[in-house]
Amino acid sequence: MERIDAASNVSAAAPAPMGGRIFLYGFAHGFLSAVFLSNAGFYTGFESVAIANSLATTGKFANPFAALPTGLTAHCAPVYPALMGLILRIHNGRFFLATVMTLLSALLFGILLSLLPALGERLFDSRKIGTRAAWIAILLPVFRIEPESESIALAAVLASFCLVSAGTRRTVLCGVLGGIAVLLSPAAAPLIGVWLLGLAFLGRRNGRDVLACSLIVFTMCLPWCLRNLGELGSFTLRDNFPLELQVHNNDLAEPAFADNLRALLKFHPNLNVHEAELLRDSGEVVYSRKKRSEALDWIETHARRFAYLTLARWALFWFPDRRALPFAPVVWVLSALAIPAIFSAVRYSLGIRSLLVLSLLAYSSVYGLVASDFRYSQPALWGLLLFSSETIEKWRRHLRGSTSWLHRTQSPARANAAVPSAYSSGPAYSPRARTRHTHATCLRSMKALPAPRSLI
Repeated sequence: MERIDAASNVSAAAPAPMGGRIFLYGFAHGFLSAVFLSNAGFYTGFESVAIANSLATTGKFANPFAALPTGLTAHCAPVYPALMGLILRIHNGRFFLATVMTLLSALLFGILLSLLPALGERLFDSRKIGTRAAWIAILLPVFRIEPESESIALAAVLASFCLVSAGTRRTVLCGVLGGIAVLLSPAAAPLIGVWLLGLAFLGRRNGRDVLACSLIVFTMCLPWCLRNLGELGSFTLRDNFPLELQVHNNDLAEPAFADNLRALLKFHPNLNVHEAELLRDSGEVVYSRKKRSEALDWIETHARRFAYLTLARWALFWFPDRRALPFAPVVWVLSALAIPAIFSAVRYSLGIRSLLVLSLLAYSSVYGLVASDFRYSQPALWGLLLFSSETIEKWRRHLRGSTSWLHRTQSPARANAAVPSAYSSGPAYSPRARTRHTHATCLRSMKALPAPRSLI
């Protein structure tokens, strides 16, 4: 009895060391990937880094573009630039900033992978699916760790949000995580909205919890929106969407971000001094309205081209450009593996897995309209890993069932050995002996049954 209790205690404590091991290996993978496989840097050409420099030197959330200073801005969401600005306030050095943000990205990547086993258990009813997904991300180049981008932080926060909200408690924590995600990138808002509404529809959360969570998200975003209303004249989280919509939908636009350099040089204020001057002179809100009008006019007159660009960019979101090496081939394979699991989740049942599919589609639809780059796919890759791991698990069970069936298929000599010697007739198996043995077994079972009571 003591041995059984001890074994049960060991098995119950087993997931914790596994989660710790996944975190450590994930941290190491994230750090090495950021150092050796990241092709970016902390230069002023990145809008978030430029805003961080402005916060560190002037204390203003301003001047996101490299062409020239354009003044106060809401071009980027506030959390990530503010974090980098705080680090630059501590020590104003690019190497120090790169080191701290690399370690932070590796830490968040380790946290993200350590959440996958729990997500597999809660969303797929199998901790093994999540554990396998984590080890795939550790052993293969799936995520491109770019410390100057918020993509890994957003992935970790969205995974935490889905894990916490899929339960029945911790409504406040659910709302806080949703608010952080939106303040990291407003593109997460469609995913959060679809996820919360789906949880209410499935009965996982009641309407009061969903409303409370939504109010917490709105309350966290409200100060930033009021700042933008007072400083810029627009009650918005981020006002770069009209600009990106026009830059990536015009006569020069191409689906892949790397092929869109001509449009960027002509229309984007980060690379075009004339556009930056227009933005500075007219103000960011008026400039965004102008860009929105130009984008909508072009879409109206080039509907077929816009449809092609949208579908191509959406496809590149899940099957990235082949130039994104060494990540693209791995993500292509994972996307192909995920298709059967996604199809079965949507076709056969309306549950938490189909809700995850709809939420990921809502998130990816934003990047079908604007830029398509591999870094924008990072926050959704953990869902892709889970679905591909589910497909692998189904194939493994199918192959295991086929193998066990082969083991159950016995030769005549072994089958004859299983029959009692009284019914055996030499080395050759006798079907009549097997039939007599089966009838005798059934008769003994019937005699062992209690006698039926009279109905009278």
